[in-house]
Amino acid sequence: MLVTKDISSVVLRFREAARHNWNTYFHGMDDLMGPDVQDAFSQVEEGLFQAIVMSACGYPSNVRYRLRPLPFLLVTSCAELSSLTLQIGVPQNNSFAWDEPIRCDIGDNAKLEFIRFFDWNPYEQISMSLIQVHITRLDSRPEFVGARALVTDHEVRFLLAP
Repeated sequence: MLVTKDISSVVLRFREAARHNWNTYFHGMDDLMGPDVQDAFSQVEEGLFQAIVMSACGYPSNVRYRLRPLPFLLVTSCAELSSLTLQIGVPQNNSFAWDEPIRCDIGDNAKLEFIRFFDWNPYEQISMSLIQVHITRLDSRPEFVGARALVTDHEVRFLLAP
């Protein structure tokens, strides 16, 4: 097993900052779904990720939030849990359809790479309580390797891989 550093408090601080900015300053704006508002929020969210997470991790600022899996930022079950509830994403027209939740054992060698926080309706008040991950290793369910999945925030912690 890799030696990792728990950075849950840092990642959750980012989530709270992004969530607060959307819910306080963006939600309720005219043309909420328009590209100008969405682009502005994406820039704010990216800036918060760089300032809060990337600077704490010591990674360069060319690593972008939400574009692709981050192999150095791992998502794993809380210490008291040996399994996680996953919703597997099925690619569909440049998006994903999400299967019904299933419970999967998470062993010491599982590797779930962080992609982004997720909300079912990102145009309303958001909680960002779901995390989208890329499964690169899951011994209990090898058929899911390479898939994207959603996990809930109350079951996980965030680790910085060496």
